[in-house]
Amino acid sequence: MSILTEPLHFVFNAPATDLSAHSFASALLAHRRVFGGLEVLQRPICDAGDRLAACLSAGGKLLLCGNGGSAATAHHLAADLAGRFAQERRPLAALALAANTPALTGIGDTYGFDEVYARQVSGLGRAGDALLVLSAGVPGASLTNAVKAAKDAGLLTVGLFGLAGSAPDGECHLTIRVPDANLARVQEAHLFIGHVLCSVIESALGLSQG
Repeated sequence: MSILTEPLHFVFNAPATDLSAHSFASALLAHRRVFGGLEVLQRPICDAGDRLAACLSAGGKLLLCGNGGSAATAHHLAADLAGRFAQERRPLAALALAANTPALTGIGDTYGFDEVYARQVSGLGRAGDALLVLSAGVPGASLTNAVKAAKDAGLLTVGLFGLAGSAPDGECHLTIRVPDANLARVQEAHLFIGHVLCSVIESALGLSQG
């Protein structure tokens, strides 16, 4: 068997160093702290899920956007809704705006990055649709402009933020703010909250198949 086809085996028998053990313990402690504080968000999360379910049930669509890791979370949640989350049911109209690379690069090159989501929202969004904006840290102009475009077009706007200088609550119709400023832990909480939203939406829609 050549070196190119021979399987690679990585075996780590050495004990964790003090530094790596501390990093793990510190991250786990912070994760538990953040997730332990999410109980206070139960009502706003459920309210947002019900509002989004009403939008989708009425034939509207959900647009999602974020930057960096939050863009990845937006993709993940859009896939859960358009595909399958926990139950077999009809596909739901959910679209992550960062998925359209030609639009991102074309709009960014012509109008600047600040407009990459706003122009898509203006083109795709209709009254009765919804926009979910995610930002673990400080939301840039690309996100705040998207919220403004959505509100101008009559969309429901839902913001999923953290404490690291996030946009004021008043900019979105509904705001869910994870009470922490640690970006990595907030992103983990955002995915959890997104999955809860998916569950609420599926329950509210009765898990209709087809």
